[in-house]
Amino acid sequence: MAVGDRFIIKYGDNQPSFNVAGIVTTGAAEENQVFVALKTAQQLTGMTDKVGLVQVSARTDSQPLVQVSRLIEQNIPGTEARIIGQIAKAESQVLQKVQLLMMLVAGLILIASGLVILSTMTTTILERTKEIGLMKALGASDRRIIALYGTEIGIVAFVGGILGYLIGFLLARFIGQQVFNSGVSPSILAFFASITVAMLVTFTGSLLPLYRAAKVNPSATLLREE
Repeated sequence: MAVGDRFIIKYGDNQPSFNVAGIVTTGAAEENQVFVALKTAQQLTGMTDKVGLVQVSARTDSQPLVQVSRLIEQNIPGTEARIIGQIAKAESQVLQKVQLLMMLVAGLILIASGLVILSTMTTTILERTKEIGLMKALGASDRRIIALYGTEIGIVAFVGGILGYLIGFLLARFIGQQVFNSGVSPSILAFFASITVAMLVTFTGSLLPLYRAAKVNPSATLLREE
C-alpha cells in the first residue's frame, strides 16, 4: 500500500473508506496500526466523547513528573497516568535481563559443544591410533600429524560455522516474522562471528586429542596391533 491509495476499514456494520495520507515507519507496533482523526475513530466504534489514550507533554520546571501524573489522575477520575520514562526504563531492565539470560544460555551451549567435540575427537584418535603410528613409523613428525588432523578439524569447523549461521538466520527470520512481526536482514558480521566461534570452540575442544595424537609411540602401537 502506498500514499494516495484507498482502503476500507470494517468495524461491525461500519465500513468507511479512507485515503492513505502517509506511512509510519518505526520498527514497532505502530507499523500495523491505522491512525485517523479522534472524531472519526469515535464515530466508527460508536464511542462518542470517549478516549482510550492521551499523551501529554508536561513541563517539569516547578514540580516532578510523579506529582504531575497524580494531579492528572485526581482531576480526571477513572484515568491512569503513566510516565513514559518509567515504562521505558522498566522495558530496558527486562531487556537487559533477557540479554543476560541469552548470554548464559549461549555460554552453556558453547561449553557443552566443546565437551562433545573433546569426546568425539578423543574417540577418533583412539580409533586411528594404528594409522597414526604407521605414519610416524614412516617418518611423519609430530608437527605433521598435528597439521594433518588440524586441517581436517578446521574444514569441519568452517563448514559447521557456515551451516550454523544459515540455520540460525532462518530460525531468527522465522521467529521475527511470527513473534515480532518484523524482518531480519543478513549480517556479514554475524556470518564471520559464527565461523570464528565455531573454529575457536572446535580447536579448543581438540587440543587434548591432538596432543595425544602427537605423542603416539609408533613402535608400541604397531607391536600391540601385531
